Amino acid sequence: MRILASAAVCLLFASSAPPAQAAWPNSPFTNLPLSTAANEQSYPTIASDGAGGAIVTWQDFRSGTNSDIYAQHVLASGAVDPAWPANGRALCTAASNQASPTIASDGAGGAIVTWYDLRSGNNDIYAQHVLASGAVDPAWPANGRALCTAASSQSSPTIVADGAGGAIVTWYDYRSGTNSDIYAQHVLASGAVDPAWPADGRALCAAADDQYYPQIVVDGAGGAIVTWYDLRSGNNDIYAQHVLASGAVDPAWPANGRALCTAASDQASPMIASDGASGAIVTWYDLRSGNYDIYAQHVLASGAVDPAWPADGRALCTATSDQASPMIASDGAGGAIVTWYDSRGGNSDIYAQHVLGSGVADPAWPGDGQAVCTTTNDQYSPKIVADGAGGAIVTWQDKRGGTNYDIYAQRIGRHGYLGTPEPEMVAVGDVANDQGGQVKVSWNASWLDLASNPELDAYDVLRSVPTSFAAQAAARGLRVRALTSGSAPPEPGDLVALPMNGTTYYWEYLTEITPRHYLAGYSYVAATLGDSIAGSNPGTAFMVVARNSAITMWWPSLPMSGYSVDNLAPVAPAPFTGEYAGGATNLHWRPNAEADLAGYRLYRGTSAAFVPDGASLVAALADTGYADAGAAGRWYKLTAVDVHGNESPVATLSPSGTLAVDGSGAAALAFAPPSPNPANARTVLRYTLPAAGAVKLAIYDAAGRQVRVLAAGPREAGEHAEAWDLRDEGGRAVRAGLYFARFEAAGVARVHRVAVTR
Repeated sequence: MRILASAAVCLLFASSAPPAQAAWPNSPFTNLPLSTAANEQSYPTIASDGAGGAIVTWQDFRSGTNSDIYAQHVLASGAVDPAWPANGRALCTAASNQASPTIASDGAGGAIVTWYDLRSGNNDIYAQHVLASGAVDPAWPANGRALCTAASSQSSPTIVADGAGGAIVTWYDYRSGTNSDIYAQHVLASGAVDPAWPADGRALCAAADDQYYPQIVVDGAGGAIVTWYDLRSGNNDIYAQHVLASGAVDPAWPANGRALCTAASDQASPMIASDGASGAIVTWYDLRSGNYDIYAQHVLASGAVDPAWPADGRALCTATSDQASPMIASDGAGGAIVTWYDSRGGNSDIYAQHVLGSGVADPAWPGDGQAVCTTTNDQYSPKIVADGAGGAIVTWQDKRGGTNYDIYAQRIGRHGYLGTPEPEMVAVGDVANDQGGQVKVSWNASWLDLASNPELDAYDVLRSVPTSFAAQAAARGLRVRALTSGSAPPEPGDLVALPMNGTTYYWEYLTEITPRHYLAGYSYVAATLGDSIAGSNPGTAFMVVARNSAITMWWPSLPMSGYSVDNLAPVAPAPFTGEYAGGATNLHWRPNAEADLAGYRLYRGTSAAFVPDGASLVAALADTGYADAGAAGRWYKLTAVDVHGNESPVATLSPSGTLAVDGSGAAALAFAPPSPNPANARTVLRYTLPAAGAVKLAIYDAAGRQVRVLAAGPREAGEHAEAWDLRDEGGRAVRAGLYFARFEAAGVARVHRVAVTR
């Protein structure tokens, strides 16, 4: 296998109808509405749809009497899914109130939602499954599956996918009658509660005093890590515990949980995200300074606190006034993105910050966080989910309408830019009217390009290569570049290693295109690794990366595949001649010159109107001649075919155009094939004239140059023979190769091929 060289650039400097840009807003003053139904919608939570978009759930008072559970799907483009109902799908409208829903992906484009439910008089824990189509799973009970109906109240459930279509749910629980404790339960993909777990859930912490508001993240092995804030010391502290896939508490962790932060004053509302290595990063809001600030801590898979992080946590935001209710999502590279609501501007706004796996706040993001929403009135209760491309989607309840809370969302891309800083792939399409082997890669400009942002200096066009080939290429000394902060820009032929969602993919660097600000779209003509042929459609994937020159910021597009097609058929074979002799029609034609020629198809019929198809096909041929045994008087059609299945126009030979040379019946104009052929000393060419007349018989080389005239002038009616000694007009022996004998008489021309060997 080889890496193909780069192809020519084609920039779209103008377009009468530029492609539509992504729907995600790029300003913290706008954002995307998900539900603006009557009355209030509040306390949204969010989960990935596995395709760059998200499913959002919330509690909804549109009925005017009770709060119910609704959900909506936002696509990766920022558009609300038109297959789902406007303003959301009802997941539970049972009697009394359902509140505080949380959500986890089901791994198939849908989600499992859990909430606490008052239909029995006490708070119980329920869950429901919504499919990718927006329909509620008919295999689950209407209005949800009961996960815990123990005595007293259970509240504030949170949920994480188990990796097998089900989920683990945790909550705080008053069944002891004195304190609130932390419990968990496992619901299977079928909607049944896992029989291996205790009925009504597993106790994770039953320490003295109260434990509240647990949050949960998968451990990568079917279990989960749960965090909460804990009053056992008298102040609110942050603790965590590990529950195994079996439903048992991990014996390697301390009984009743590991302390993550016991700093002075209160720490509350912890949130948790996976570190990708069976541990977790936990964030919370913290009163140690007198105001609420945002902190985070890293707990390892072993249950130990990461010694590389500060004791009692890393400060992510210590801006003026209060920051509260942080939420967290993994960045896919060992770090996390944290969002919260923030009072520094007077109203409650939405901010976010990125903490690296090392425990350092990302220097590419603004100090004390990126503003996600700073529009009028208050925004509260943000929730966050990773988008799979180094960024995240944030949702919250929003009072910008002035009366009720509605549900809004915003994407925050890699390096803290809102909306879609990535170039948006539009098409990878065949280049029309060519011989294949290339496609046109088209993309929408990054909004940073349109805004003349100084951080955008180049678009890199990349073509995918298999991981196995990348390893072989690296072993042969081909340079492999990692796209990391401060790395050198790649050069044509380099392989680029690009991690995405924990997996490293390899791309061949093709070219750099310099942005021209305010240009809506670009394209590049690139080589593919193969053409589409019958029975095979070998797609080639491409990606475009927008970046700055220092490669401290870069934004890779989503990949897109396309295939190339050979659009050009061969020309019709010509001249197409035939002679009937010895009970067979001997057919001949000049070779086609196309480089991608595969051969010829010969068809036979009884009239000029016969259709060249499978039923009339005589033979598929690689050579330029064929002897068709049988009676005279047949019609023939001939085509040339290339390696990609393109078939030429038809060359037709009628019975009147086929010459008879066997002496049966009346004499007819005929030109017999040379004999011998191939020839290495001499060959004889025979022809028949039905009446006296002028003739010309000459030899031509493959380039069409006349080599020798064998006969010229008047000849009598009857049979004639001319010998060629394989010499030119000057008496010099011709070189080995392909020659053509052309016979002209009575206004008709016939041609035979002559192969000369030496």
